[in-house]
Amino acid sequence: MNMTENQAAVTTIVTGEHRLMPWSHFYRAADPVRVYAVRESGFATVSCVRACTAAGLSGRQKGAAAIEFALVFPLFFILFYGIVAYSLVMTLDQSLTHAAAEGARAAVAVDPAAFPGDAEAYKKKIEETACATVSGALAWLSNPPECKSEFQSDSATTTLLVTLKYPYASAPLVPVLDFPLFGRIPDVPDPFVAQATIRI
Repeated sequence: MNMTENQAAVTTIVTGEHRLMPWSHFYRAADPVRVYAVRESGFATVSCVRACTAAGLSGRQKGAAAIEFALVFPLFFILFYGIVAYSLVMTLDQSLTHAAAEGARAAVAVDPAAFPGDAEAYKKKIEETACATVSGALAWLSNPPECKSEFQSDSATTTLLVTLKYPYASAPLVPVLDFPLFGRIPDVPDPFVAQATIRI
């Protein structure tokens, strides 16, 4: 193959591409890689050294790592989000149950002697005390739960049932996300209910 001084056979090892390239374009083509040129007898001999090949391999490895990260990241994100979301849901469950129990215990402390002959006023005071205690225990919630206190009686005992209903759909601690294959996270009932019972 005859070559003029203005043209050289250029082999780009990184891409495996073989082509003729004008000598004037050589330096532009050489920018992305490390090459060395030796002028011999009016011809240009171009070779890509090991550093050039290593750079190409490194680039392909980075590309493979990026693809692997793109495939694995959604799984890790779903796992992480599920751990955080359900941890907060369990915290909410314990907080509601504890608040209901505190409200029931506070209701027992109401002195019936302060309401002589007025059973209705006594019951009303018990219900108000229970729910007021619940509100104080759950003041950290931006949307307080619905509180309901009711008496349950049989032939032998009378108990107070304190029920809390938290509207999780309208006031979630973390957003409820719908993931393909995994469904809703966190998947919790609405309303979120906690109860406590105490003997009066």
